[in-house]
Amino acid sequence: IRNHLSVLSGLLNSGRPEECRAYLEKLDLTSAALSFPCQTGNPVVDILLSEKLELAKASGIVTETYLILPDPCGIDDFDLCVIFANALDNALAACQEVTGPTFIRIAGQRQGDFYMLEFVNTCLDTPQPPMGTGLSNIQTVARQYHGTMMTEKAGDRFCLSVLLNMALPPETSQKGP
Repeated sequence: IRNHLSVLSGLLNSGRPEECRAYLEKLDLTSAALSFPCQTGNPVVDILLSEKLELAKASGIVTETYLILPDPCGIDDFDLCVIFANALDNALAACQEVTGPTFIRIAGQRQGDFYMLEFVNTCLDTPQPPMGTGLSNIQTVARQYHGTMMTEKAGDRFCLSVLLNMALPPETSQKGP
């Protein structure tokens, strides 16, 4: 940053404001390309969300993210990856089956020692299929953190809620996904 500030100062001090403006524009574009579209407070989740939201955008799926993870979170990065990767892979697959407008909404909220994650997405208006490997893995992680996982399907909307206890150490006997 100091090097860039030095260049900008030099351009201004030598009376070259147009070159300074062009340099600022290039700096702005470069910084935008380096930043993640989602800033959750957790770099692992930011990287994963960036990848999955880019896939959604490429498929024309509208996304909304309302999520800030506490620091420290008390939830292992590997376990967060299991939850987010499986939830978003399922949401992307469900949206890609739908003809017409689709969306994925990701939200998170702290409630005392607990953290509630919610993934809502468009899906076909058909009966909910049985729980697959992805949801089973999420459920295993939720139980490790003395929490729970719930799913609800209403018409063309699917909602996955994951409640995790951030205060208690995770149970290690069920480690697996």
